[in-house]
Amino acid sequence: MKYRFLHLFLLGLFFLSCSKEDRIIPIYEPGPMTFGWVEAKKNGVEFLASCTAIANDQPPLEYFAIRFTTETEEGFAREQVTLNDIEYNPKTHSFGPYDERYDSVVGASYSTVTDDGDVLEDVYIWDGSAGDNSITITTVDTLNNIVKGNFTVSFVIKPGREKRNPDNPDKVTFSDAEFEASFR
Repeated sequence: MKYRFLHLFLLGLFFLSCSKEDRIIPIYEPGPMTFGWVEAKKNGVEFLASCTAIANDQPPLEYFAIRFTTETEEGFAREQVTLNDIEYNPKTHSFGPYDERYDSVVGASYSTVTDDGDVLEDVYIWDGSAGDNSITITTVDTLNNIVKGNFTVSFVIKPGREKRNPDNPDKVTFSDAEFEASFR
């Protein structure tokens, strides 16, 4: 009995000593990769997501977006990242706030969803204080409608909005990311 209590006490101390940053961040399934893929490290953990490129159908037509998503094993959406206002020419772009349109920086947003994929959970915004926030478009193949590139981008919980899932980290960084996407 004495050892059982000691064991439970030590186990409790272990869990209390783990900080929020030590928690394992959720990594979900990529979903169908019909239109493309993203491979990255999400807060240092291997990450794979389905991806698509979205042509801007309203002027100015020289910009496009990339959206990548994950889902549960049952097929319910869990994460969505959108990188918008990307020029069609191969070059390196800086990230900036998502809400500024066509200002020579790429907007970035990240959100998590819950339930059967239709309930907004936590909203993140681009982290302007992070060092390397950029995307490099390496290939734009307009004949085959494919775009390729790499990026690093960091997000923080949106200020003024309460975090709904305490297990989600306060900051998320996608690093060493590579992608290939088809336009749809």
